[in-house]
Amino acid sequence: MSQTSNYTIERNVRYDEFVEIDLSETVQDTLYNKGLQQLADQLEVEAKLLKEELKQEESTDEVIAWILNITDEVVSSIRDSDFFSSKELVADVYYTRPGPPIILIHGGALIGGDKSSFEPDARDLAEKGYVVFVINYRLAPVDSWPAMIEDCRLALSWVLNPAVVERYDLQIENGVAIGGHSAGGHLAGLLSTEVNEEVSRDQIACAVLLAAPTDMVSILNSPDQAGETTVLFERLVSLRSLLLQVMMAVISSQDSSLGLSLEELRLMSPLYHVMINQAGTEYPPILILQGELDQLVPPEQGNALDLALREVGAFSQLETVDSGHGLDLFFRQSSNQELWSAENWQIIVDFLDQFSPTDL
Repeated sequence: MSQTSNYTIERNVRYDEFVEIDLSETVQDTLYNKGLQQLADQLEVEAKLLKEELKQEESTDEVIAWILNITDEVVSSIRDSDFFSSKELVADVYYTRPGPPIILIHGGALIGGDKSSFEPDARDLAEKGYVVFVINYRLAPVDSWPAMIEDCRLALSWVLNPAVVERYDLQIENGVAIGGHSAGGHLAGLLSTEVNEEVSRDQIACAVLLAAPTDMVSILNSPDQAGETTVLFERLVSLRSLLLQVMMAVISSQDSSLGLSLEELRLMSPLYHVMINQAGTEYPPILILQGELDQLVPPEQGNALDLALREVGAFSQLETVDSGHGLDLFFRQSSNQELWSAENWQIIVDFLDQFSPTDL
């Protein structure tokens, strides 16, 4: 436990303390590993072709640079032996006083990332009166889908356990707010829209989906380009398509031929659950914050979920900002701090204040 003048942080608190889950390292199948390595080789080739084309340009577009960085991270992860080590089910807890709880779920395409990415935001929310739980969860390829969403359900039930409520003096009258970025936003969206016996509507106060995939079927399709396409755009589309295929292959089980079935992709999609749920199904208020310049998770993903929620009478707040996939929210403690968007962050704070208010 560490304490500053304003807040306390408890690191690596186990949220599986009331259940037994086997997190022993999985021995990976040789053919499965070989398949992943071949996909990484293909990614490297596509990235090299795109970089060659970029040499003809005067400057590199921010969105293209972002996708290239993600590609490099995915390739490096697959090459890294630690890629085949399971994540522990732990949370960092930030608080200053008794308050409403919020769970934050990091991004990373379900194969990478860490709870530390939300630390500046968690500190800010704690100072605003929230008790913030930033979780790690199991990742592919050691653990395949649906381990990731199962861990999120477990984290929610842990926060609501009477022993945890008493330990942190949580105010749970409205339930637990949940939020996440990218893959974390996808998990938060699924937790908010699926009908599951482990999660009830009154447990979730509201949900914040940041640059979140909502339809895992359509996101694998190539984006449209109005007018004549350029070689650069074609290279970008090719890399993006392969990158998404690699992500889907990595999170699938080893016996699924390096891919997920159409039905599995649908069941991973918050949009699909809203479309198939029975009439009268209730949903928590949902904020969808997306970047107009996001070419990894196009704005159409958020638009579709917003429309579906509104059609069934649910509260959905759609905000499209002039940003890329990171929504200019992850520069707060970087050398490019001036790029951090206080305006985008305020959208989130205002939404939480409306549906999960603190006593400050």
